Amino acid sequence: MGRTNHNEASFAALGGAAGGITAKTHDEFLNIRREAGAAKQHAALAARYPATPFNRLVMLDTAGTSSGSLESILIHELPGQADARIIIVTDIEYWSAKHTMDFIAFYKETFGDGLLIVANKADHLNADEIQRIAGKAHKRLEAYGISPAPRFFALSARLEIARGTSFNEYRNRTKPNVRAQCDAGFDAFRVALYEFEAARTSAAAGPSFEQLLEAPLAAAFISAQQGTTP
Repeated sequence: MGRTNHNEASFAALGGAAGGITAKTHDEFLNIRREAGAAKQHAALAARYPATPFNRLVMLDTAGTSSGSLESILIHELPGQADARIIIVTDIEYWSAKHTMDFIAFYKETFGDGLLIVANKADHLNADEIQRIAGKAHKRLEAYGISPAPRFFALSARLEIARGTSFNEYRNRTKPNVRAQCDAGFDAFRVALYEFEAARTSAAAGPSFEQLLEAPLAAAFISAQQGTTP
């Protein structure tokens, strides 16, 4: 994901039947991974947004890692990168499963300290369970041999999207202590992104789609996955 100076967001995919970079509408961008065969058609997706404070983020979604084809979704050719923030997005209820831990271990070795772990859907748990998982994540990662452990954030994208609205039924139905835990997790995650962006030098216009998709960091989303974006 990169920044653009234009007034409207733009989206693209790498690959497809014709190969190369293909412009997409927002709806096409959101639905690509839900389409049959999409995993084989697209190697990566990229988005550029106006006025976003972040110049280059790479999101690796763990959906599909338990399918028995883990090797197919590992990107071996990506060297460690100092100019991007790598975010592994996983489900908080399954983040510590062996297949997910193997996935994290591979990318920790590949990217080193540029890696963050985002455990989404924390709103599905109670407040005590969210706190327990987040509190023990560091030790669990290091016990698995992932050391030093990447930073871990328990949050809810669904609650966050609704946070700025005047009324949202789902957000209002969520228990206040769960909502507070999820909001705090997202706030901490946001701060980590701002800190990283402030520490690096980036061009004002942000990267082009060619830079986002054809550079070594061509992995805004991993291709061998299905399901909704977090």
